[in-house]
Amino acid sequence: MKNDVGKAVGVYERPAKPKWRRVVVTIALMIVAMAAAVAFLRFFGKAEAAGISQAAIHPAAGQANSALSGRATQPKEFMQMQVTDILAHTGGLQAIARELGMSENQAASGAKALVPAILGGFKKQVQSQPSGDEGLGGLLGRLGGGGLLDNVLAPQPTDVSQGNNVLGHIFGSKDVSRAVADNAASQSGLEPSLLKKMLPMLAMLVAGHMAKQRGASQATPAPSGGIGGLLGGLLGGQGGNPLDDILRKAGKTL
Repeated sequence: MKNDVGKAVGVYERPAKPKWRRVVVTIALMIVAMAAAVAFLRFFGKAEAAGISQAAIHPAAGQANSALSGRATQPKEFMQMQVTDILAHTGGLQAIARELGMSENQAASGAKALVPAILGGFKKQVQSQPSGDEGLGGLLGRLGGGGLLDNVLAPQPTDVSQGNNVLGHIFGSKDVSRAVADNAASQSGLEPSLLKKMLPMLAMLVAGHMAKQRGASQATPAPSGGIGGLLGGLLGGQGGNPLDDILRKAGKTL
């Protein structure tokens, strides 16, 4: 009876939407929300990798990151991690870990403690050479050049005699090598005997890397200051020398 009255007076009842439409709309909204979230996470991840995410969000944090990226203000810890990252990228740390039967984390820890002294030794070579970069470049070539790095990366056992030859030039004596290994042991917690085995292999990796970089810079000249500039970058632009600090603690001179 009520329905008849409604129809008689012209009341219009709007038909309800089918349930499947509601489901489709809900699913579509969920997909859009998920796509937006994925896009945001991808942007945030790329920004973090480039070291700019905080700068984009917080100007003050961006200024702090810019200061850290400057060579002259890089802290020692940052410098050590930067060099270790380079060696890991080349596959050198993995090769050392495999050959010496240690974990990659141990290899990275040992390299972090040893490499600054190796770079310090090369820095002394640059300073002592009458021809500076050119003299060190010639020395790197005589020591084996880029082949030093390739030797460590090869599947065959490393010819560590080449690494000991490098150490003889940059450290001068086995006493200095022992002091460097002992200092690294106190920093890394690894056994000095293991670090002494790592030392010539790391010296080969560093020397080979610098030789390859020198060859690349000669093919495509860049205002980087040659090997001296490369060393300065790897050392984080520090004015001192990590090797001098180690020898001073050990009461030795070079």
